[in-house]
Amino acid sequence: MKKIPCDCVERSSDGYWICDCGCSNSGDYGHAMAWCADANARGCFRDLYDSEINFSVSCFWAGGFDVKLGDAMNGWQAQATLSKWEEVSPWLTTHAVKHFPNSVFAQSAKKVSE
Repeated sequence: MKKIPCDCVERSSDGYWICDCGCSNSGDYGHAMAWCADANARGCFRDLYDSEINFSVSCFWAGGFDVKLGDAMNGWQAQATLSKWEEVSPWLTTHAVKHFPNSVFAQSAKKVSE
């Protein structure tokens, strides 16, 4: 299989695009990339929750995604409005590692990037 820019989406020998990041998907490239982004977001959200790092993601129509790290009670550590769903989990990961460097989440993220 030939790798393309996203590390987890590949083209199979029979011409289908598949995601190999843990979700089961095949089909056209756009469909595979959408499944890949969703799988990455689910994993990121679960890992943040498991590390007890609070976050919020909300949207309203075509206004993008409001993403916040932290919470209203203890304070927001970082926040942004992102235009694409695919940007949400990378943004949360980057800022969680920055603001919670000693967390289990940050340690796991650092191991993956090495």
